[in-house]
Amino acid sequence: MNLNIIIMPTVGALIGWLTNWLAIKLIFRPHEPIMIPFMGIKIQGLIPKRRDEIASILGKTIEQELIPAGDILDKTLSPQAKREIVIIVKNSLLERLKNRINFLPSVLKGAMLNFAEDFIEKEIDSFVQDSSEEIIEMIKNKMCIGEIVEEKILSYELSELESIILKISSTELKHIELLGGIIGFIIGLGQFFMLYILR
Repeated sequence: MNLNIIIMPTVGALIGWLTNWLAIKLIFRPHEPIMIPFMGIKIQGLIPKRRDEIASILGKTIEQELIPAGDILDKTLSPQAKREIVIIVKNSLLERLKNRINFLPSVLKGAMLNFAEDFIEKEIDSFVQDSSEEIIEMIKNKMCIGEIVEEKILSYELSELESIILKISSTELKHIELLGGIIGFIIGLGQFFMLYILR
């Protein structure tokens, strides 16, 4: 009797841990379909088998729920960013204008550049403010975050993809294996007591 109270929970724990370990392995492997003889059943890891579907769903979810294009553009085209765009464009245009009017006397050139600086800054600022929503809408329609994510996932080798997922979730997967062992141990202990009571 003393030996059974050790053996049954230990075997239960081993079976529980092994079952969960195998289930986790079957998420990733085998990479290619394997036919089980005499049964006519093909087995393949969940991720390799449904990689296209997973990549598509992940891409759509990230684009629609996690990082919509509108949110990126709202952050990117903040008032501060718009101001920086105005300054960059203004400086670029002034530099080009300077090179074009080098032949003028310095007094006239300075007056022209001062006038041009004020004019260019006001016009660009007005353009950015008036057209920013239209620009954002156009970029939103062109920006396909979902497609980029999908293509990126599909570009990985299956072993690389497995390595990335394991790196992210290795602790949680170990906990699942351990939980299988604990549940198996409890079931084994329960079986022992049931057998002991029924005897």
